[in-house]
Amino acid sequence: MPLTKHERLQLIFDRLKAAETPKSTSVALDLISWVVTDVENQHSGIAAVPNPDLEFAGRMYGPNTDNIKILPEGLRARTRGNVIYVWNDGSFVIMTLTGVVVVANLHEGVTK
Repeated sequence: MPLTKHERLQLIFDRLKAAETPKSTSVALDLISWVVTDVENQHSGIAAVPNPDLEFAGRMYGPNTDNIKILPEGLRARTRGNVIYVWNDGSFVIMTLTGVVVVANLHEGVTK
């Protein structure tokens, strides 16, 4: 039986919190996309489509390249419900649109 969107989001956030901190922005984006895809493949019950519509059809996707802005210190990616900041060292934070941090995967001893 498929999990609810909320349950799947919690799995995604838990996996990203537990993951080893990536060493670069590209590895961090790959990790985030891979975890989202893996959770959705296992628990959504909805097949992925190559070019999903902007309308939510029940399945979540990783950040779309059209919604990624390169910054001097890394990048910012906007998803339907979150903002992702990835620093050049691979550390990343995922926040709600209202600024609540839901995942912080930072290198040890680093604060952002």
